[in-house]
Amino acid sequence: MNVLPFILFTAFFRKWVTRLAREMDKAKKNIASICHGPWALIDAEIVKGPNMTAAWSIHPDLKNAGVIVEDKPLVVDVNLMTSVFGLKFAL
Repeated sequence: MNVLPFILFTAFFRKWVTRLAREMDKAKKNIASICHGPWALIDAEIVKGPNMTAAWSIHPDLKNAGVIVEDKPLVVDVNLMTSVFGLKFAL
């Protein structure tokens, strides 16, 4: 499994991260995203329709991208695993 932390999603890495996310999604590989990481998945345009969670502050962004937002610590939907904070993955 590959984890895309939001900290890598800077202007310098933006094209690389979105291309990687698209390629992984196309290949149906597991993608884990924590906290604000789903912003990268929104930018990669691979979030239309799945159930996801994230930091509460980006829930409106997820909804606007067509995501069904669940207020849970961890959500798994097909090949996407999202969590509110990184610590939740360990629980």
